[in-house]
Amino acid sequence: TVNLHFRVGYLVDKGQLIAAIDDREIQAQLEQTQADLHKANAKAPYTQRTIGLERGL
Repeated sequence: TVNLHFRVGYLVDKGQLIAAIDDREIQAQLEQTQADLHKANAKAPYTQRTIGLERGL
């Protein structure tokens, strides 16, 4: 979500905050994706061993 802190056509002061981005939803998605990746990496060795056994390696 982007919140604008000005009106089109109005003057703004140097250094004035003109927009703010609320990235909480994206941050939550990132954290979930990182957790999923961590879980997949933890399962990878087991999966590789299972595939090797199925192939008779």
